[in-house]
Amino acid sequence: MRGKAFPIHKWWSFRRKTCFGNSRMAIKTPVGTKVEAQMLRAVFEEAPSGILIADLAGVVLGVNPTFAGMLGYTPSELHRKNVADIVQEEDHRALMQELLSGGRDAVTSARRYRGKSRAVLLAREHSVLRRDSTGRPRYVFSYVEEMIEAGRGPLERLSRREREVLEAVIKGRSSKEIAARLGISAASVDTYRSRIMKKLHIKDLPALVRFAIRQGIASI
Repeated sequence: MRGKAFPIHKWWSFRRKTCFGNSRMAIKTPVGTKVEAQMLRAVFEEAPSGILIADLAGVVLGVNPTFAGMLGYTPSELHRKNVADIVQEEDHRALMQELLSGGRDAVTSARRYRGKSRAVLLAREHSVLRRDSTGRPRYVFSYVEEMIEAGRGPLERLSRREREVLEAVIKGRSSKEIAARLGISAASVDTYRSRIMKKLHIKDLPALVRFAIRQGIASI
């Protein structure tokens, strides 16, 4: 497959639904037909959301022009790159762990990308684990509505996993509940909580709640 675009017709099957932002589109044409391939190619290339498809080793199998443009690349420049070349390593590792070990085939999260200019860009994305006919995980589809240049605010000091733990703590979940949701140990949750407090210079939970309210990630 090296050097060739990943076949579009393999990405969808009869009546498979896929997410583009908040909308859903169902493909209802016979599998394997030339018409279907052409239609899916048009949907993929003209989608207003960025789409990234990678295998479990992190090799980029395809991106649409919207996604490539968000990072300042062309689709051909990103083809066969490794995701580690464009995503902050910790964010990618945490996403894969959540998809493969957390018992969840779909995850909505924030992930930090590196553009061609080396600027760090923050994306809110929906990632889906795709399996083959035997149920074996094969590919990860990520749908990105927009990317914004990461600022220097306090939340930018936190890793993706730390932001997830912070949001869960603010919602009142216990370490055990957070661990079960994220597929990590309760001890790891406590470690992340301590790192968050240290990075944000916050000493107790009430102060953390007040911080979250000011940042708009919790309501009064």
